[in-house]
Amino acid sequence: MHSLIVLEKRNALYYWVITLCLLTFILSVTGTFLVRSGILNSVHTFASDPSRGIYILIFLSFMIFAALIIFFTKHKKETYDFNLKSKETFILANNWFMAFFLATVLIGMLYPIFLDVLSNIKISVGPPFFNIVIIPLVVPLLFLMAIGPKFGWIKSKNKIFSRILFLILGSIIINLFIFYFFGKYSFLSNLIFIASIFLILNSLLDIKRFSINKNKPELSRIISHLGFGLLVFFIGINHQFSLDEDFNLKVGEIKKTNNYEINFESIKTKESKNYKAIIGNFKLTNLKNNLVEYLDPEIRIYSNPETLTYEAAIKTKITSDLYLTMSNVSRSDYYNIKFQKKPFMIWIWISALMIALGSFIHLIFKKNES
Repeated sequence: MHSLIVLEKRNALYYWVITLCLLTFILSVTGTFLVRSGILNSVHTFASDPSRGIYILIFLSFMIFAALIIFFTKHKKETYDFNLKSKETFILANNWFMAFFLATVLIGMLYPIFLDVLSNIKISVGPPFFNIVIIPLVVPLLFLMAIGPKFGWIKSKNKIFSRILFLILGSIIINLFIFYFFGKYSFLSNLIFIASIFLILNSLLDIKRFSINKNKPELSRIISHLGFGLLVFFIGINHQFSLDEDFNLKVGEIKKTNNYEINFESIKTKESKNYKAIIGNFKLTNLKNNLVEYLDPEIRIYSNPETLTYEAAIKTKITSDLYLTMSNVSRSDYYNIKFQKKPFMIWIWISALMIALGSFIHLIFKKNES
C-alpha cells in the first residue's frame, strides 16, 4: 500500500510494487506447499498428502520461474533521488524494514528444514531468535511510522521536533506507570512499549486534527497506523503478563494456581459423524473476585485417517482470554492439563482489523475519486 501511494504520487517505486506483488503470491503458495505436504506441522497437518504436495511444488516452481523470467526481461534500472526530508524516503525505509522482517521469518522457518535434510540434525527456531533479531528494529520502525507522515512529498520544511520530544516524554511517563503498577520487564520491552505508545499518542493527535480539517485521505493512514501501534503494544502486554501452567489432574481433583482454582469435575463422550470426542468439564474460579467460568476442552479421535487432536476450550473477555486444553497420559487415569491466561487477546485481533480497515478505506476513497 505504501509503495502504491508513491507510485501514484511520484511515479516511483514501480519495481518495488511488482516485486512485493510477486513475493506475496509466491510465499502464499509456498506456505500451502509446506503445510499440505507434511513438511511443517500445523493445525492443517491432518489434511496433508505427499502427492498433493508434489503437485503444489510443481505449480509453485512454474509460477516462480515464469514470473522471474518476465520480470527480468522487462526490468529497467530505477534510481531514487528522494530528498532526505520527504515522505518518499520514509516509505522507502519502511519497505526495507518490512523486507528484513520477512527475510528473518523466512530464514527462521526454512533453516531447520534444510539443516535436517542436509545433515540430519534437528533444531527448532523459536521466540528467542525472533526477539533478538526483530524487536530491536521494530522500535525505530514505530518512530518512523509516527514521524514520516508529518513530512511532505518531495521536500518538507516542517519543524516537528518539539512535538516529537513532547510525545516521547508522554510515552516514557505512561511506560513508567505500566512498569511500576503492573510488573517489571526487560530493557528491550521498555523500548517496545515506549515506541508503540509514541505511535499511538501521535495517531490520537492526528485524529483530533482530522476532526478539524476533514482531510479524508489522511483517515486511512491514521486508522492503520493507530492499529499497528495498538497491535505492537498489546502483543507486548500479552507477552509480558501471560499466565501459562502445565500440570496433571484426575477427574474430581482440584488444582490451585496463580489466583485460580481449577476443578476437574467430570468427563463425557460424544459421537460425531467422523470422530469421537472425550470432553472434560472444568470449573474455573478466580480466587480474587470469586468469578466462576466453565470450560470444556476436547480430545477428538478421527477414524479415517486415524488421528488424535486436542481442541482447546476458550473463554474470550474484553480484558483477557482463558485457554484450557487436555491430553491423555498413557496408561494412567491422569490427564495433562494446560491452562493459559492471555491478557488483551481480543485487542490484538481488533488492532489487526484496524490495519486492514485503513487499507480498505484508502481504496474506497480512490474509487470515489476516479
